[in-house]
Amino acid sequence: MYHTRYSSPLGGLTIVAQDDRLAGVWFDRQKYFAAGIGSIGAEENEYPLLKQCRTWFDRYFSGDRPDARDIPLVPPGTPLHAAILDELLCVSYGQVITCGELRTRVSRLLSPERAMSKMALNSALLRNPFAVIIPTHRVISTNGAIRGYAAGIEKKIWLLHHEGVDESRYYRPAGIRL
Repeated sequence: MYHTRYSSPLGGLTIVAQDDRLAGVWFDRQKYFAAGIGSIGAEENEYPLLKQCRTWFDRYFSGDRPDARDIPLVPPGTPLHAAILDELLCVSYGQVITCGELRTRVSRLLSPERAMSKMALNSALLRNPFAVIIPTHRVISTNGAIRGYAAGIEKKIWLLHHEGVDESRYYRPAGIRL
């Protein structure tokens, strides 16, 4: 395991590689920081995959639309968790998906005769080990609320705004401003 740091407009990110795959990306003080991987390893700024990830973030934060599928990822957690995060890769830059739509899509893939619980979906979204790269920030509550992001609601709103999402169709929790 190796890690590097990245300074984003939203604060520091820790990027962790395990062999030739990305093991995780977390904002500083994010809930579930490095959960499930143990140690983040030694800092290594020249490790090729970590350099590729820093370049990906440079492109993303400069307004480009880099493809997350260009970065090999360590599959996260359970098959359900992996299916949820994989389905999120289909949500394009600047688009959003509701929790209900996401649950329906993943349920059809894994168990068409049984719906996934809201709790299972929310748990997987909050435990996403790949901040920004797997875009859990693009998930909106079924009722149109912008909430539920492990790195903080302000970061979620910033990311949606950065991607040009028309926020007028959604509502923010009271008191949240950019």
